[in-house]
Amino acid sequence: MRLNDTNIFFDKTGQPIMNIGRNAEFCAFGSTRDMFIEAPAIIAADVKLDVGYIGAFTAINPNTSLRFVESIGRFCSIAPECRIGLPVHPINTFSHSDIFYAENRWKYLMNSFEYDEFEINKRKILNESEDFDVKITIGNDVWIGQGVKIINNVTIGDGAVIGAGAVVTKDVEPYTIVGGVPAKVIRKRFSDDIIEKLLELKWWEYGPDILQGIDITSVTHEQIDKIKEKIASGKFSKINPVKCKFSNRTQKIYRIEEDNTYVLYDDNINEIKKGGISGERAQYNAFTGQLSLYGWFLPSCAYDEIKIYEGSKYLGNADIHCLRKDVAENFKEFGDARSGWKFNKILKNYSGSDLTLCCMKKGKIIHKINKISCRCVNPVNLLNEYSVSFNSSLIFNKNENICIVTDNLNSENDTKNCFKSNYNVVDKKTAQKAVICTADWKNDIIRCEKEGKEALPFWLWLVCDKNMINYNKLKSVCAEMHIETGEMLCRIKKRYKKEIVLVYANCQNISINTLITSSNTLMQKYILIDMLPVQDIKGDELKSGFKKDFLNAIDLFIYQNVSVNNRFSPKLATSEILKNIDKHTKTICIPNVYFTGYFPQVCANPYNPFIKEYNNTPFPYGDINIQNMEEKYSAKEIADVIGAEDFYSEEDCIKNAEESLNELIEREKLCDVKISDYIRDNYKKQYLFFTSNHPANIVLEELVKRVFKTVGISADDIDTGKAWENSGREIFIYPSVKKGLNLEFEKEKFCWWNVLKAEPSDIYEYVSDYLKYCSKSKYEE
Repeated sequence: MRLNDTNIFFDKTGQPIMNIGRNAEFCAFGSTRDMFIEAPAIIAADVKLDVGYIGAFTAINPNTSLRFVESIGRFCSIAPECRIGLPVHPINTFSHSDIFYAENRWKYLMNSFEYDEFEINKRKILNESEDFDVKITIGNDVWIGQGVKIINNVTIGDGAVIGAGAVVTKDVEPYTIVGGVPAKVIRKRFSDDIIEKLLELKWWEYGPDILQGIDITSVTHEQIDKIKEKIASGKFSKINPVKCKFSNRTQKIYRIEEDNTYVLYDDNINEIKKGGISGERAQYNAFTGQLSLYGWFLPSCAYDEIKIYEGSKYLGNADIHCLRKDVAENFKEFGDARSGWKFNKILKNYSGSDLTLCCMKKGKIIHKINKISCRCVNPVNLLNEYSVSFNSSLIFNKNENICIVTDNLNSENDTKNCFKSNYNVVDKKTAQKAVICTADWKNDIIRCEKEGKEALPFWLWLVCDKNMINYNKLKSVCAEMHIETGEMLCRIKKRYKKEIVLVYANCQNISINTLITSSNTLMQKYILIDMLPVQDIKGDELKSGFKKDFLNAIDLFIYQNVSVNNRFSPKLATSEILKNIDKHTKTICIPNVYFTGYFPQVCANPYNPFIKEYNNTPFPYGDINIQNMEEKYSAKEIADVIGAEDFYSEEDCIKNAEESLNELIEREKLCDVKISDYIRDNYKKQYLFFTSNHPANIVLEELVKRVFKTVGISADDIDTGKAWENSGREIFIYPSVKKGLNLEFEKEKFCWWNVLKAEPSDIYEYVSDYLKYCSKSKYEE
């Protein structure tokens, strides 16, 4: 666990208890054990620690590493550049090389090497050899000089001093000074009777105040007796300091005090750092004039005031004690650390510069965070952030003369440059068309229209993708502009005098959408909402469903049935949508087009691979024949068997195709449009399906034509060449199936998974690839 910045941690009273320098690494060297540090303590920059326990008032200076250390006592001083806990190799074996016991280090270079043969040796070397008894103990009040090296299995006694540059290979007695290479005793710090009394006294158990009023420069029997008297008076108790636990497993830092535990740092939620404070990116919204900055921190125990600045300009104080819901839900153990802060004010003429956050305690700056970048939500920045498409029938034609209406003079040139690549940007007086890029875009559109100009709001370029409106962009832009999706759709409908159509379906909807928009006839009547397939929908819809204002703006709803028991969310069920859709909306139910006639071998794939190097999802289709034969035969032998023309009988092939068609006919009873007759009439003549549920576009083209025929519109000008085809995965049609069904089309090679190969595969390559990626043996690796 590495902390990239300097960090100060606080106890519950607001007092600083821990100062940790930049790039300090805890639980280093691959350690999985938890590490505890008593407070106060100072851990300097660039320190690497694998230590079980560090006592209070200990300081570890820069560029020091500690490894194999069980514990370090209190009041220790460890100078820079020390190396404590050096790896040791065995010297009483055939070879000292760690290739014989550190297989994790070598295995990726030694694929053929059998490490199991050395398992007994490895355990013996690591667990039984004295050289590998990795336990270093450092007592209390120990001073370790600069550049010291300490090997494993060494104990440093209380009060010891190790001179700079020493190499310690043996135990060091209490209150003894050692130095040299290897380190040898130079002298003892005090007489034996004084050392005996100091070890008995254990003053470090009481903290530094026990030595107040004591002449610490004179270590005598009298001074030791005075300390004993202070302890006997009962006015001084043994300290029970706050502890911090560093966990490499959870990537969290905990503060432990009075039997309560609070998280100070967590990698998973905003990197809770800098003494428990973190800030999310600031945002200024030109449409509302609102500057927002959200975060959370240890509340009034650490800070009682948080001030926000733009440069030297004071903007105001953040509001504190606002409970952060995600922290409260995920970290119930936070206790007092669950409170948060927010800055959410209306500021006019904010420049959008970086912010500075000053965390105050009793009028003093405890911590300062500089250069908090501020995202500006205004027309120019939104145009730059979104993938703006100029290729749409809903916006101005390319190379037309337009003018830009903007209220931000500082970014006027940037705005014009954004449109210059596709339009001739001219003066407002001469242009008959205007792009409105202002915060008050609604009224500015009206003003331009009164001047006789055709005016379009800039956000059309954000949400339009070719001849469709991208649903995800529509949601995002509406949220940025504080306008409902339904209102924006109604404005678009009114502007273009067209109706809104939505296709709600599985992966087939991508092809259906592009088929619809390829028809000029349909695009004269409709604007299509481009929504992801049902299985890919994410966000609020999973919890709350689709907003009613959005559904009310839809005029034609084309859908495949999605049950309440779907594996995504009951809110995505079509029954839920139909309950909330407006009465004026025409609804058309279409079948989930499905045909297994070509593929009697298809079954569930229990060994779905997730191939990270291809960034692809698990492969869903299993081949029952390969699964049954993979442990007995080679890839070539399997290919020869399933490639035989008599593998499936004619009777079996016809029966499988008929059962699949009958299943589709049964499904279509719930639908307004049917397609099974077209499949029955054509599946032998043309290649209609890539997989059992990925139909070719010629099937979906017929389906779309039948849909629009029910609403009285011809879709005969659909252009399949402009449509996206769901051919990314093709399942092999066995030669015996081709013969049994008397298929008339020729197709010998298939792209069984096109992300793996650009070229189609024959049946031998298909079996080899299947065994490589989807076999039981591959899965069990």
